[in-house]
Formats: sequence, structure tokens, C-alpha cells
Amino acid sequence: MTKTLRTTVTFLEMHAKPALYHIAPPLKNYALLRAEKPPVHFYRYLYHMVGRDYAWVSRKRMPDDALIELIHHPRVEIYVLYAAGVPAGYFELDFRNMPDVDLAFFGLFPDFSGIGLG
Repeated sequence: MTKTLRTTVTFLEMHAKPALYHIAPPLKNYALLRAEKPPVHFYRYLYHMVGRDYAWVSRKRMPDDALIELIHHPRVEIYVLYAAGVPAGYFELDFRNMPDVDLAFFGLFPDFSGIGLG
């Protein structure tokens, strides 16, 4: 017997830059670095840690070779947020359909959620 799981996919769209009302003080001991051609195991770790509580499964089901082809594409960029030297979250930008840019995945690890890093 096959079970069907209902899912909801949400898309956000921004047509103009938001107004900047407050400039936050600079963060200390944080870094945002681009992960250039990350190993597939590292990408899967990021994806799992951010998406585990939200039933993210699409990239978990993807074979390694297909995932590497996607995350190593020259028009796909992955950025990792580090806090005190450890990964705290990541986001993925997909420029393959320019001029549109897709924020494919975005999120924080559970331990870093709710402290103003998002």
C-alpha cells in the first residue's frame, strides 16, 4: 500500500528592494562564506540540518551525481553562515534563469534559530 503525503510548497517573490530603516550593529565572530563546489556529503549535512524539521526531502532523494551536477553548476551559489567557527545555516541562489534569481533554499540550524541571525 502506497501512502500519499500532502505537501505545501511556498514561493516568495520580491519586486523591489526593501526600505532599510535600521542598520544593525556588525556581528562579531560570524562569517558568511561561499561554499565553492562543496562535497556532496557537506551539502547533504547542511540540507538535513536546516530542513529536518520541515520535511525537506527533494535533495535527499536525489542521486549523488545529479546533486553534484546541480550544486557545482557555475550559476548556482551556496553560502554558509558560520557562528563561532561552526556552520549555523545556509542559503542557495540559482542564477540559471536570469534575470530571475531563485532563492532555492534558506534556513538556520535549529540551535541558531530565534537569535536574530536570519
